[in-house]
Amino acid sequence: PEAAVKATAVLKLVHLQMFGYSMAASSFHVVEVLSRSEFAHKRIGYLAAMQSFSPTTDVLLLCTNQFKKDLNSGRLTDCSQALGCLAKIVTEELGRECATDVSSLLSSPRAYIRKK
Repeated sequence: PEAAVKATAVLKLVHLQMFGYSMAASSFHVVEVLSRSEFAHKRIGYLAAMQSFSPTTDVLLLCTNQFKKDLNSGRLTDCSQALGCLAKIVTEELGRECATDVSSLLSSPRAYIRKK
């Protein structure tokens, strides 16, 4: 139940961020929701990361392992969410770390992943 409450709170913060309020103080909570295994929570986490993270966000380095894990997971939903978020918030360091994983997805048997 605590994870669901945190995911709902992050979703509400994303909504408030669309009205111009800052989410900078809750970026670590976004990383926590992003790293959950449940699809609904992970989707909220990736949405919040895409909306609120920038190349200067401090906790972006904490997401590197999660990106790599989701890119190599084999699950279509995890992989596509990671690719979408990575395209939006990539930095030079993050790109260097995930380049081999992303390039290996270019030869994926799934057309949806290759397209992303």
